[in-house]
Amino acid sequence: MRIRKIKTYVALAAISADYMVSATVAPSASGAPRHGATLDWAAVPGENYADAQFRLWLPTRSHRIRYVLVLTPGSNADGRSMVADARWQAFAVRHEAALVGSRMTDKPHADMSRESYAQASRGSGQALIEALNAFADKVGNRDVARAPLLLWGFSAGGQFNYEFLAWKPDRVAGFVVNKGGVYYSGLLSATARIVPGLLILGTKDLDWRKAAIQRLFAINRQAGARWSLVEESGVGHEEGRSRDMAEALFRRIASRRLPP
Repeated sequence: MRIRKIKTYVALAAISADYMVSATVAPSASGAPRHGATLDWAAVPGENYADAQFRLWLPTRSHRIRYVLVLTPGSNADGRSMVADARWQAFAVRHEAALVGSRMTDKPHADMSRESYAQASRGSGQALIEALNAFADKVGNRDVARAPLLLWGFSAGGQFNYEFLAWKPDRVAGFVVNKGGVYYSGLLSATARIVPGLLILGTKDLDWRKAAIQRLFAINRQAGARWSLVEESGVGHEEGRSRDMAEALFRRIASRRLPP
């Protein structure tokens, strides 16, 4: 994999065996959720989405939530099951994070090749915020609603991440743009540009997708953005090693940027 680093915000590292721990998922005897439980919440259809459904997972070993890692898949796909992934759970346990997996789908619109729900400012972003508030109320922990967000996504999921950052930069601690193609915002605010970010393209992806990500990086980096651009050699429109790189970025943020 060829990596272009403009400034060192990301360091790829192997994930050691002792990092791959697991956490138990279980309800309390009363049926109420507790740490380690999964909860689901769904928004009513909104202006730019038909479905906005979310699943929360909290680590058993943490009563404090330092941040929320939001996992958003590609176009109209269901990412709620990603909160059950042992690797993401291990990350959450180690860094006192909540996991939120999302499923968002488009309402019919004029050009269905472009995911309207990626425009976070038009309603889908608010659906995520409402989900976090609902989860916080249910588990009795306001950290879930207030903690900074780490945004991981693939394709349309990365597009949503970028647009959420554009809309609510003060809520985001770090983000990944990952091989998407359609972005509704260009040069972001100064507040958004200081949020550490990773923009990933595959060298075998379609030229227009690669160009879109390169343009985002160039215009914002010229204005001082704390972002890195990664070109994955031989990778097309697929996740590739994006999770490895995102995890390295998020570990760095967890250890250096967020409050203790």
